[in-house]
Amino acid sequence: MEALDDLMLKILIVCAIVSIIVNMVFEEGHRSTAWIEGGAILLAVIVVSGVTAWNDYKKEEQFIKLNEFNESKNNVGAIRKGVETIINFNDIKVGDIIQIKPGMNIPCDAILLRGSGVVTDESAMTGESVELKKGNLDLCLNKIEEFNETEGAEKGPHELPSPVLLSGTQIQTGEGWFLVTVVGKNSCVGKIMSKLNQEVEMTPLQEKLEQIANDIGLLGTYAAAITVIVLFIRFFIEQGAIGYNWEENIGDYLELWFRYLIVGVTIIVVAVPEGLPLAVIISLAYSVRKMLADKNFVKRLAACEIMGGANNICSDKTGTLTKNVMTVTNVWNGKDNHLDVEAEHIDASTVITEENARELFIQACACNSVGDIGNTNATEEAILKMINQFGVDFHKTRDEFLPEPFTRFQFTSRRKKMSTLLQNITDNENGHNQRLHTKGAAEIVLKLCTHYINEDGDKIELTDESKEDIIKNTIEKYAERALRTI
Repeated sequence: MEALDDLMLKILIVCAIVSIIVNMVFEEGHRSTAWIEGGAILLAVIVVSGVTAWNDYKKEEQFIKLNEFNESKNNVGAIRKGVETIINFNDIKVGDIIQIKPGMNIPCDAILLRGSGVVTDESAMTGESVELKKGNLDLCLNKIEEFNETEGAEKGPHELPSPVLLSGTQIQTGEGWFLVTVVGKNSCVGKIMSKLNQEVEMTPLQEKLEQIANDIGLLGTYAAAITVIVLFIRFFIEQGAIGYNWEENIGDYLELWFRYLIVGVTIIVVAVPEGLPLAVIISLAYSVRKMLADKNFVKRLAACEIMGGANNICSDKTGTLTKNVMTVTNVWNGKDNHLDVEAEHIDASTVITEENARELFIQACACNSVGDIGNTNATEEAILKMINQFGVDFHKTRDEFLPEPFTRFQFTSRRKKMSTLLQNITDNENGHNQRLHTKGAAEIVLKLCTHYINEDGDKIELTDESKEDIIKNTIEKYAERALRTI
């Protein structure tokens, strides 16, 4: 029925019905074909509404599939009634315990139960871009006591951590679990969305079409009224000149007057352009098909008009729009190694030939990363997928070198690096059983390094000159190709 919710179509339907009734009643000699004019108008209405409904159906079908794909990415680890499981954001209930993953948008209001390096971005709720530290209740109470006991402590609004997680905010870094306290319309983001419900405004084209329909309706009505009035004036003048015979000719008079009214209705019907809505719908439907060929899904036909009127598209990306899918394409260990991102399996020995160096690299990638494939940010997922291509089970590597509890320094926008302390190390040349792995922005981590391991597994000293050479000939070259260097 939404396809018929258009003023022009409503006018056409009324005109078609009136035309059929009038012609069938008064066109006695051509009654078998009197319905054609009105039927043609109704056919045009059916075609217009049918095309609109079909396009809406196909677009809705595509968006349902797209939403199902997007919803599949919103699966998180959870504990419900003591059982660990995987659930979707839409199925979260009060009392569930949800696993935190970096980059996730918090779908509900919650309390942090356990966490390590949890930092959130609450700019969507508060407008402040300051990253906020989060901790469990015991940690927060201890911090408050220490803070109150410290003389001269700077008491800013963000100095102390908080256990409260707000829906609509985003986890920047950290790992842990939180307890769901409020969901749906009663959550923070739910209350905001309930106040933002607005009626869909008409597009400029729809406003113009409605104005045209109103103007045509008024013009046709005025023309019909003037024509009917003139015909009645003519009737009374001519009939008055020859004299009235009401008793014998009253039936003829009434029939003639009714024909005058039919002339007025006909003028109104003819004035309405029944082909205009069809032409508009066909042009918009054609635009939808063209945009679909360019992999642009359009849910509403009117969106084509809106996009067609856009002169510039503003993006928060630095000049690029991507698929939000990252892959590791190159590994540098003294020489540039290109990886086949489409291959299901890659021989790690072709990338790093020396066995000890290869094992060190795999430990760094598997353990100094967070989350799982499909359950982490794009950068971490790219690294974990590369490990899978090497045929390595990173879960086993983590179990071996990261026994609970372990130490991890999470990535922050200020530090621009993250570090993880591995346990059970047996090949440390200094005899220690621990090793700290660090990853982050290439130029920052490089400044902290004194040596690097080359393709043959040899430890090579890094001088200021060699560091500059690596930055200029490797890091900057990667950056020129729009690659993120880590």
